[in-house]
Amino acid sequence: MTHCDITPFLEQTALAESIKGVVGRRGGLYISGKFDLQNLREPYYGIISLFRQLCGEILELRRTNKDRYQELRNSIISEVGDEILLLANVVPVLEEVIEIPVVMDVVADHGNKEAKERLKYGFLQFFRVISRYFDHLVIVIDDLQWTDALSIELLDGIISDVDIRIMFIGIYRSNEVDEAHYLSKTIRDMQDNRGDFEVTELSLGNLDKTICEEILLELLSVDASAAASRLAGICYKRTAGNAFHLLAYLAMLQEENLLEFNLGLFKWTWDCDQIEEKTAAASNVVELILTKISKQPQEMKNLLRLVSCLGASFDRDTVLCAFPHMRDVNGDVTELENEVDDLISLAILETFLESQGDSRYCWVHDSVQAAALQQLGEAEMNAYKFKLGKVLFQSLDERDVESNLFEIVNLKTSAEECPEADRSTLLNLCLRAAKVQIH
Repeated sequence: MTHCDITPFLEQTALAESIKGVVGRRGGLYISGKFDLQNLREPYYGIISLFRQLCGEILELRRTNKDRYQELRNSIISEVGDEILLLANVVPVLEEVIEIPVVMDVVADHGNKEAKERLKYGFLQFFRVISRYFDHLVIVIDDLQWTDALSIELLDGIISDVDIRIMFIGIYRSNEVDEAHYLSKTIRDMQDNRGDFEVTELSLGNLDKTICEEILLELLSVDASAAASRLAGICYKRTAGNAFHLLAYLAMLQEENLLEFNLGLFKWTWDCDQIEEKTAAASNVVELILTKISKQPQEMKNLLRLVSCLGASFDRDTVLCAFPHMRDVNGDVTELENEVDDLISLAILETFLESQGDSRYCWVHDSVQAAALQQLGEAEMNAYKFKLGKVLFQSLDERDVESNLFEIVNLKTSAEECPEADRSTLLNLCLRAAKVQIH
């Protein structure tokens, strides 16, 4: 075995993505979305992230095959009808896909039930069109344990619709979904009323100590020994068998030179006593990642702290808008863009972030986001989030404020006591968010 880096992967998500190449080779489309603990109050959050990626694929089609794009665009406009305007209000990038200007707040005059039904109908019609244009459509949504009732209802409608031919893969943490959770009820209903689709459940639990040792032996290309067994025991104790945490822990050992590839001996070497001593202070991998973050350049720490407040994923323009204000510095726009791009590239290299394409990025794992959030104490972080929400509201244009409305409200309501000068603005934002949720 030659010298190599040990890098983390995404457990269940990696398992789902293992079919991505096969789908692409067969002319299909693989799209994924993710719910987020930071945005529990935002309806359709995971669906919107899914829809945004789908729009990106359509825009890529416009670049590579204009005739097929025009055919798809015309079908979307024709079959989705007036509901395309509601969808574009929820997912603004759709306006670029259909190449028609959209007036904001078109749902304001519609009653609660009617607007919800129209929006649901628009989503279903859109997916009906898309499923006809791709031989294989695979939809993956992660972290369903943080979903909302409206999203579950919509997903149920998409899966149950006989005109939408898809493979749907839903990923959730079973330890965070009890029998009373509406996700559990939806799964039971699907199993009882399968109709024209099949339901398959696959449980992916934590690894036991024996499996951890087998993985370790394979990764390090070493034979079973007392030293390898002891290292596996330390890894298991530190990670509880979580697959991502296991490889993140091994990567940290390598970075700290506690696990080294000896070119002279042409094998991996380590000292278990030293590993236990050096990592004893960290009770979990979040603390280890936090230690790794603490060793980064200050500007990298600033970036990670900022984007950790933006949720599971974020776009470059939002970061560019907020970054200088959160540092209270001004500078050349081009220099700022280059700095942010360099920092994001470094964050990807350090396996904190990964690219989702179309200038969007996400965390490689929510454990990394959790660690980035812990850079400040709770009181300091609440004040920081409030300031960030205020910056975004004041710096983004009106359309982008609407697109990020729930994130801004979540951030601005993080302060224990809102300053008097900001109360009117905050109440207005909460009212706008409530209207969006109702409509």
